[in-house]
Amino acid sequence: MSFPRINALSFWMLVAGAVLIVSAFAFGGAPTGWTLYVTAALVTSLAVTAGSSTAFFAQWITDEGVNAVITTGGTGITGRDTTPEAVAALFDKQIDGFGELFRAVSYEEINTSTMQSRAVGGVANATFVFCLPGSTGACRTGWDDIIGPQLDYRNRPCNMVELMPRLLEK
Repeated sequence: MSFPRINALSFWMLVAGAVLIVSAFAFGGAPTGWTLYVTAALVTSLAVTAGSSTAFFAQWITDEGVNAVITTGGTGITGRDTTPEAVAALFDKQIDGFGELFRAVSYEEINTSTMQSRAVGGVANATFVFCLPGSTGACRTGWDDIIGPQLDYRNRPCNMVELMPRLLEK
């Protein structure tokens, strides 16, 4: 696994990542399954079935160039919302504090509606994984208030970047 270098000369470290957008209404309201977007790598989207989306996810967590994966959508409580189950099956460790913190921060914005979120985080094959709700506000909250700061090595007193070299320790 390759890890970003941390040194005194670094001003900002970019953690390589991927984003999976889960949407049943990605194209004109017609249910299409899961839609895949890879940040900074592809501008096009690829519609995949729910079953094959796990294959994409598994590919990302085994890719040494990917340090974090963020999914958006599919974390609600309806029958179609299956992202937490699909992704958590691949976790080596769940980051319980992520979902708890997400709902606490979201409460300030959407009050008790935050109880409908099943946002989860975990580590899979030394790759950080965060599953956010699909709304723009939830994505902004998750990134700006939680994920972004934790993937910034300058965040103090601690951050997740510092843990990357030790994620595969036994």
